[in-house]
Amino acid sequence: KRLCEFVRQCVALDLAHLQDLQQSLELDLLSGAELGDVNVMNKQIVKANTNNLYRQRKFNLLNEESEGFAKLVTELENVGPATLSQVVENMQRLIGHFRLD
Repeated sequence: KRLCEFVRQCVALDLAHLQDLQQSLELDLLSGAELGDVNVMNKQIVKANTNNLYRQRKFNLLNEESEGFAKLVTELENVGPATLSQVVENMQRLIGHFRLD
């Protein structure tokens, strides 16, 4: 009870921001301090976790392809008589990895 009252007074006196406390304190303590509805906060947590886990990330394929071509050009600049076989092998790896046609 005393901790709940302390947290409530910290928010009332602007010693701590409510948003910071909601992010760092447990739900039981927040509800005991009457700083939010547990059901609403649980729904927000579930929604945030679902977004983090199941949102499909978009990839910039154009950027990835240009990165592959840039690495291929860099590899071509390193061609020397002693390293020719190694450069060809590296080029084949880059073409396969970045699917360069």
